Parts: sequence; C-alpha cells; structure tokens
Amino acid sequence: MPERGKRMNEARHSLDRLAAATDRVLATATGMNEAQVREPSLLPGWTRGHVLCNLARNADGMVTWPPGTRCQSCPRGGRAARWTVW
Repeated sequence: MPERGKRMNEARHSLDRLAAATDRVLATATGMNEAQVREPSLLPGWTRGHVLCNLARNADGMVTWPPGTRCQSCPRGGRAARWTVW
C-alpha cells in the first residue's frame, strides 16, 4: 500500500503546515495592542479585529460540526470558487 502511505504523509504534512500557520496567527494576534487591532487589514472595509473575530467565530462553529460533515455554504471547486463567492 505505498499509495496509502503517500497520502498519509501528505495529510501529515498538511496538518503540520496548518499547525504552524495557526501558531503564527496566534502569535501575531497576541502581540497586537488595541490600536493595532483597530487598524485596517488587507481586506477592504475590514479592520484586523474584524478578521480576528471572523477567524474565531468560524473556529467556534467548526467545533460543533458532526464528524465527516462539511460546511454547506462552502462552494465546491477549490480556492478559485471560494474567492469568487466570498
């Protein structure tokens, strides 16, 4: 089953990258003062605080999903589809 092993390694690598990115977001957010949180983000019309709140609320919502389910509002088609909808 070399293919299964390859998929497991890819999944492990993806989870490692996700954990590292999460650590970076948390470290950045923890280091911000109130003035920095109120500054504009790279998203038009959103402050850094809006972005942090959105990340936190999405994480809260995902905790309650039953195993094996996915967000029904998440479009199929990968990153390009997500960016065109959101």
